Amino acid sequence: MTEGLNGLRILITRAQSAAQSMIADIEKRGGQALIAPVMTFQSLALTDNAQQKLKELGQYQWVMWTSANGVRFFMEHLKHLGLSLPSHVQLAAVGKKTAKALEEYGYATDFIPREYTAKALAAGMREEERGRVLLPLGRLAKDDLSETLTRLGFISERLNVYDTLCNEAIRPLLHQLILENRMDVVTFASPSAVRFFLTLIQPLDTTLFWKHVIIACIGEVTAEEVKRHGLTAQIIPKQYTASALIQSIAHYRSSIQKPTRRNKS
Repeated sequence: MTEGLNGLRILITRAQSAAQSMIADIEKRGGQALIAPVMTFQSLALTDNAQQKLKELGQYQWVMWTSANGVRFFMEHLKHLGLSLPSHVQLAAVGKKTAKALEEYGYATDFIPREYTAKALAAGMREEERGRVLLPLGRLAKDDLSETLTRLGFISERLNVYDTLCNEAIRPLLHQLILENRMDVVTFASPSAVRFFLTLIQPLDTTLFWKHVIIACIGEVTAEEVKRHGLTAQIIPKQYTASALIQSIAHYRSSIQKPTRRNKS
């Protein structure tokens, strides 16, 4: 039996285009999805050195992506330069959503880790032949994956293909939602989302807001960012997917609504 959300008002901080499955799942369970994307994305101009890396794609053994945005902006750069991925280069994606983005461009993914994290992606390469790896990333992405691959003996090269910016246009809506007490749960899918959300809700006094609202995060890294700002994520699904996040929220709601059994006197 599907656990319900019973009118729970859940804020999604990612773009609506990337949150369609979350919205559908929330509404199917009887919840209300509130959309307030706290970030926007834009392509980064490539340096001559970065363009050269794309022209030398045939010299890489692997190309690895940690997000669907990384795939899309990488493909845009390839198209602009009149290039394509060589057939012998192996492709890795951090999860099914990223792999689906690759599929939309006609490419099959050679490796997806069981856990949808950069750490698991790197760990899955332990048995692979060492070689040259290209990592198309967003400018704000950490170097964890690159550093781990380097320690394993790979030649890891980072390529920043897009930038992540704070969506200032959504500030008035966020303030309205907070002042009208219209949120029960706030969801975050990345550390950047946490930072941008906190920036956008300034200079409101949010003391009572944080006492009332439940924080749900996709992944321990995002939850750690929440903790770094003095807050606590109550919900972190074991599987780092949007579907698992909504399921975990429903389970959390169900568990706190269960009546406690009184001791017999």
